[in-house]
Amino acid sequence: MAVSAALWGYEYGIEVDAEICARCRMCEKACPFNAIHYNEDTERMEVDIEKCQMCAVCYTTCPSSAIQYIYYDLASLENDLELSDAPVIVAACRGNVPSYDELRRRLGVSEEDFRKYFALLLPCAGRLRAEFIIDAVVMRNKKVILMPCEEDFCRFVRGSEALTKKVRMIQQIFSAFGIPKDAVQLRRDVLKVVFKPYKCLGCAECQAFCPTGAARVVPPGPVAEFDLEKCKGCGICAAVCPAHAVDLKGWEFDRISARIHEIASEGKTKLLVFCCQWCEFSHIDGEELPEGVEVIPMPCSGRVDVLHVIQAIYEGIKGVLIVACPEEECKLDEGSKAAIYFTMERLKEVLSQMNLEKRVRICFSSPKYIGRFNEELRGFLSELEKM
Repeated sequence: MAVSAALWGYEYGIEVDAEICARCRMCEKACPFNAIHYNEDTERMEVDIEKCQMCAVCYTTCPSSAIQYIYYDLASLENDLELSDAPVIVAACRGNVPSYDELRRRLGVSEEDFRKYFALLLPCAGRLRAEFIIDAVVMRNKKVILMPCEEDFCRFVRGSEALTKKVRMIQQIFSAFGIPKDAVQLRRDVLKVVFKPYKCLGCAECQAFCPTGAARVVPPGPVAEFDLEKCKGCGICAAVCPAHAVDLKGWEFDRISARIHEIASEGKTKLLVFCCQWCEFSHIDGEELPEGVEVIPMPCSGRVDVLHVIQAIYEGIKGVLIVACPEEECKLDEGSKAAIYFTMERLKEVLSQMNLEKRVRICFSSPKYIGRFNEELRGFLSELEKM
């Protein structure tokens, strides 16, 4: 059967195969977004694509493999693993590990030793099927390290919890067959902001835009305070802070700036894309981009700093596209709103003074709509060519 189905001219990458579906309704119970339901009339499980956020919890829960999923499916992961002789598999959620360099640092290994790891950065580590983990240990004699977010900070609500239950089940099975429990390891973490109080102006911009209430300026102030128990690592506060008193590990201001300079220096990029890492999967994972396009993944579209956009234009890149999740799908509550109402409003004000406002655009995308991201890229790229 075809994996994808058409909707409003786009394809989407999740579907239930009614021929092998057992109607056990486990997917319905597991879905964090109430996107799957049993249709009494057709006697079939159906996906409400409007509610679906492509977390893949249903895909990993289905005992009969009736749910077809286009991203990180079991077959493609096993094919990739087949080509690797690495003795260790490490799979981390992007919610707490922003890059492969950061993953290597977390593991505490050298660049040479990191080659011995089969490394995966996933939108949610909870989307790994139990079959993949069991096959890796039992059939391929590999060690598996899983690095999900803390359960309370999971961007997909139940993804981290689902992975925890899966691992416990697998460890019980392994124990019965004399396989050491540490053949599969869980290491949890979550990204937090780094605050430099000596730079703080007490302007309370961080408090105004923080979607979780982690940032606040408490009288008499004037320095802000951060409740790291509430911080989800969206980086919005870092983008809005005029004094650069806040940074986000892995997405530090200087690191992003250096990457922009590196891209611009090559002289090949016409369109630079700041893309929320939860609104697009394929290109962030290495699928070939249209010629002249480079993507910098962001923890949230709200992390995009006005100064980074201006830097890109100043250093010779023709245009900048900010790609955000639709507001109703934002994994960080208010990230999309912050990108619209703060970043874009300030950009319009600054760029209009230089007659450059047409060189920057914001659009909305979701990984469930196959082809939508590419359409936005090619459309804006075509407009830039005419300028």
